[in-house]
Amino acid sequence: MFIHTAPMSMEEIRRVAPAVFGKYPAAGRTDRYRMIDSAGVIERLGAHDYLPMDAGQDKPTRRDPMTVRHMVRFVHKDNFDRQAVQGETVPQILFWNSHNGRTKARLTLGMYRFVCANGMVCGTDTAVIAVPHSMEAANKAIIDGITTIDEEQKKQIACIDGWDKKELTDTAMHAFAEKALELRFGANSVNYSSTDALQAIRSEDEGRTLWKVLNRVQENLTTRPLSGVNGNGRSVVSRPINGIESDLRVNRALWDLAAAVAA
Repeated sequence: MFIHTAPMSMEEIRRVAPAVFGKYPAAGRTDRYRMIDSAGVIERLGAHDYLPMDAGQDKPTRRDPMTVRHMVRFVHKDNFDRQAVQGETVPQILFWNSHNGRTKARLTLGMYRFVCANGMVCGTDTAVIAVPHSMEAANKAIIDGITTIDEEQKKQIACIDGWDKKELTDTAMHAFAEKALELRFGANSVNYSSTDALQAIRSEDEGRTLWKVLNRVQENLTTRPLSGVNGNGRSVVSRPINGIESDLRVNRALWDLAAAVAA
């Protein structure tokens, strides 16, 4: 993710996520299919002081790139300058959509921490707002969703404060990393080391609190190549997650894992 020091312009969003400006549904959609105008959603969120700070879309080989799944991240204007402050955790709203019927339009709450340049997506269903594929209903859902997310982010900030005070034993840290590896790699998780998953890239990420451990593991599993050895004794290297839906799924699973450890 790239940190913008000013809100993204529509032209900047168009360059990295042209599907946001798609005007027609994918071929094969019936007359009953109703598109959500993603560019219009940006304007509606902007009217509530949520500013776009990042965007992206899937890179298909066969599907129309103007209809594929896309995502835009927003930060409230009151938090925009905080997003580039080292160590700050800043709430954000993520808007997801597609014009091919493969992804339902929705808003989710995310937490962003500049020090590791990662987006942490909250793993609670109360922070996921479905946006109906009907513009009139969508307008109401967006307004209601902003209210819900504003309330939810206060809970999540309090949650993070608690995690940043909860210290884990060495055994608990490695158990967390092993479960995280399984969430990310499934049966192939045995190819990778929990020690590597717990490795701190920066001195400020060192420590044994649940929040520090979560951030280290998340960065190592989602954005960095991990080296390992498979069952045949051959070296393997993982690939960073590039798909926006996969990124959401893994981040939510890691958040849920941390919540379970904190319970």
